[in-house]
Amino acid sequence: MKIQITGVPGSGKTTATEDLKVSKIDIATYTGRDRETQFIRDAMSHRSSLLIESACGCEIPGTKVVRLKVAVGSAQQNFYTREKCELPASLIALYNDVMIPCHYIAYDTESLKEIVKELIKENKEDKRQRT
Repeated sequence: MKIQITGVPGSGKTTATEDLKVSKIDIATYTGRDRETQFIRDAMSHRSSLLIESACGCEIPGTKVVRLKVAVGSAQQNFYTREKCELPASLIALYNDVMIPCHYIAYDTESLKEIVKELIKENKEDKRQRT
């Protein structure tokens, strides 16, 4: 199963999922003019469970999308801690406007982790029932 995790920068997407035993790709690690195209290609070519992380999401067929939606102040504080610069509230509003539609919304990192674990578990159970 491929699960996209979206949310504004600094919302805690990476931190919440770092201890899960599943492959991950993050658009933040891609560079260059064609970074989004390569990111999507890598996501689509992956054959096992995969967490796909980006702020706004990408149109990738067959993925479940989970949005991490935390308080603006929390995201700004986390972003400042990581990047040593501020993330304006106006930019957060813009990110929220352009995010792809989601299947699930988590309002904190623990809920995000639980939703992802449940989706992975359901996928494993579905595969067992088909064989």
